[in-house]
Amino acid sequence: MKEPLLSELDERLSTIKRWGIVRTIQQQSVAEHCFNVQRICMRLAPLFHITESVNLHALSMAALHHDNKESLTGDIPSTAKGYVGVGENGVDTDPRGWYTRADDQIKAIVKLADMLEMYHFMATEMKMGNRYIRNHKVRMQRAIDKHIAKHPEWPETIHQTCRAWMAWVELSVSETFE
Repeated sequence: MKEPLLSELDERLSTIKRWGIVRTIQQQSVAEHCFNVQRICMRLAPLFHITESVNLHALSMAALHHDNKESLTGDIPSTAKGYVGVGENGVDTDPRGWYTRADDQIKAIVKLADMLEMYHFMATEMKMGNRYIRNHKVRMQRAIDKHIAKHPEWPETIHQTCRAWMAWVELSVSETFE
């Protein structure tokens, strides 16, 4: 067998904590985040007319592997990612290239799902009493709108669905904690 079924780097993703520079009440691992991003991608796929199994597989795998490099670096805050060269030591944390070799459309969908997942996490934090995260959540909402605006080729239903989903998150999370 060339590579183990579960490598050390794969295993690390379940222990590496996200939100290192943001005060949070709950903890989230990189693996948990990637799993949630994959689930959101699968729900977004039909809106992008991604229905063929080969394309669904590519989207699913890109979502699951989009943060693989963090198995080496830890969770790099979004604000720092532009300043840090990740993976420069020649260590391939994604030997199959699920995310790095994905086409631009798949990467854009994964990015959208990534931001929606972060929005959900922050909404839950706020409902748990974390007032510190409010400004981050507002910025994330703007970032989602900006990301969608960068893709005028996307159907209008994408923006409508994301807005409706964020409203639903606010309601469902508030009901959970009341």
